[in-house]
Amino acid sequence: MPSRARPHALGLLQAMASVGNIIGSVISFFIIPMKSVFGHSVPGWRLVFVVGVLPALIVVFAMRKLKEPEGWRKLKEASKEQGAAGPKLGSYREMLGDKRWRYNTIIGVLLAVSGVIGLWGIGFFTPELIRGNVLAGATPEHQDRMSSLATGLQDAGAVFGILAFSWLAVRMGRRLAFALAFAMALIMTVTVFGFMTKESQIYWMTPLLGFANLAIFGGYSIYFPELYPTRLRSTGVGFCYNVARYVSAFGPLALGSLAHLYSQNASIGTKGFRYAACTVASVYLVGLITLLFAPETKGKPLPE
Repeated sequence: MPSRARPHALGLLQAMASVGNIIGSVISFFIIPMKSVFGHSVPGWRLVFVVGVLPALIVVFAMRKLKEPEGWRKLKEASKEQGAAGPKLGSYREMLGDKRWRYNTIIGVLLAVSGVIGLWGIGFFTPELIRGNVLAGATPEHQDRMSSLATGLQDAGAVFGILAFSWLAVRMGRRLAFALAFAMALIMTVTVFGFMTKESQIYWMTPLLGFANLAIFGGYSIYFPELYPTRLRSTGVGFCYNVARYVSAFGPLALGSLAHLYSQNASIGTKGFRYAACTVASVYLVGLITLLFAPETKGKPLPE
């Protein structure tokens, strides 16, 4: 793929993940309220899991057409021909032992930790915010429907956020695009979890939250591959993403602990969850600070 097209293609690929989430939200919106199928009593959430198996069939067909990149194939052949003297593919020792790749890995992990905790530790808790605060007095059925709708709107905003990041990254550089995305994510998280109090606000606040939170992930798909040479690219990208996912497990833990702590204050009471979410949102500052040390990759060839 030409270098000029790569950022747009990677951004589109990441955006399609949010399209899949939208489809899942639509399915949940209609299926979860169901109580039976063909006269048999079946909880709606079980049916959602059954439908969720179907996309796996698409993977079977996709794998038959998927081709390995030419650069990777050449390295693989050289590795086989030269043996121990040839290039080592996916070497963690080289990735963490070489000064340049180790530095890039630290940058990648910190950027990923900031965004992943922000999303999975806070951003995706909008259903809990709606049920426990915004629509606390509504019926459970209405709470479920509005929560599913909010999730779908959040994912719809995510598609546009990711595509917008791709556009900004190409024209203004990766670092500036990341800075705008992290700043907007911080602002929108505090706005939604701190000030969303009416049902009508769900319709415009949650799409903006998704736009901001997920735009960052469009940056990961573009920026992380540009930090590593072909022989380490998939290893490095996977390492940054997945170390962040392990660390992000502390996000919900911190959110719950802080919510309990805040709720002990009589003046805060039921707003403890809101205060906790706004506090944990400060994790986006980690991303902003990390950008001060991150290398700019716009207009540069992939490292080899």
